[in-house]
Amino acid sequence: MRLYTAKRKDRKRRLLILNKNTPFMNIILRHWKRNENLSLFRYSKRTYQRRILELNKLIHGDNINNYITAHQLRHSRASYLALKHNATTWELRAWFGWKTSQPSDVYVMELSSERFADKIK
Repeated sequence: MRLYTAKRKDRKRRLLILNKNTPFMNIILRHWKRNENLSLFRYSKRTYQRRILELNKLIHGDNINNYITAHQLRHSRASYLALKHNATTWELRAWFGWKTSQPSDVYVMELSSERFADKIK
């Protein structure tokens, strides 16, 4: 399956090639079968940003220090995949579309150190 990312002002659209081993492929396929359009997301990025803001205001009021951002959600997802599913640097890089392994090293290296420490106790 081929999926193109949305065009961004700072870079061109990217082609993602998905196969049966792609993480969460079963969820992606289920979504596509239920929805006749080929859009993975029903709404625009801005709509989701507005919804996150509305939820933040509802939960935290005016205390913006506790607001959750899309970046924090992405960071949490990367941490979860590395910790609970033992995702490798290359798997995280492919899933999140990072051009280098540097961003994924933050998640994998930190966990590798913790796992190693547990082994030598």
